[in-house]
Amino acid sequence: MPSPTLEKIRKQFPDLDNISDNELTVRIGNKYPKLLEKDNQLASEFTDLTEFTVGGAASQVYQKTTKVRQCCLARLVGVLLKVLLLQY
Repeated sequence: MPSPTLEKIRKQFPDLDNISDNELTVRIGNKYPKLLEKDNQLASEFTDLTEFTVGGAASQVYQKTTKVRQCCLARLVGVLLKVLLLQY
């Protein structure tokens, strides 16, 4: 459930309906940090969405390096196949 502040903002600005609660929470927290002091729920959600964790960062790095390795391996296999085909 959105924080009271987020609900008020959505009522006042219906054109923000196309923005997710998470994205709007982060935008509000970044632009108006004083609101985080007034609404504990908004502050908690903002922290959850923006907090850097070592485990989360390590997971992202692993996923990216795995994709890079797969891409490099596919290119290497392609080159090796071309070389082998040229030899025969």
